[in-house]
Amino acid sequence: MDAETKGLLEEDGLIVAVQVLTEAVRSLGYEWLLNKAKSWLSPSFCQADRKTDIAVASQVESYSVDFGWGRPKKVEMTSIDKTGAFSLWDSRKGDGGFEVNVVLKKHEMEAFASLFVEGLRSINSVSKL
Repeated sequence: MDAETKGLLEEDGLIVAVQVLTEAVRSLGYEWLLNKAKSWLSPSFCQADRKTDIAVASQVESYSVDFGWGRPKKVEMTSIDKTGAFSLWDSRKGDGGFEVNVVLKKHEMEAFASLFVEGLRSINSVSKL
């Protein structure tokens, strides 16, 4: 599945992104991905009862808000370091992109970053098919 930027920016953009990511993961094989992730992440990160929250502000143009002292240069959800949530925001560039924020321990962040880059590469290779 090819996820053109236009499709990601429409009302169902999150659904399109999830479908593309799901297809990319399936192409790698779930077992391979799970084994790879488990070998990189700490046992506490992979607990079965661990809850993950995702905070999305899809209808709020956070970088367009002006409370009288100008538009913000950076928007962050400060609670994610305590809750373990991921947050998604519109891009500060105003180009229709988005920012992903996540807080992890250093070794978990390194593993997450590596998995994230691998995922982007696999999506790129799937979209070229």
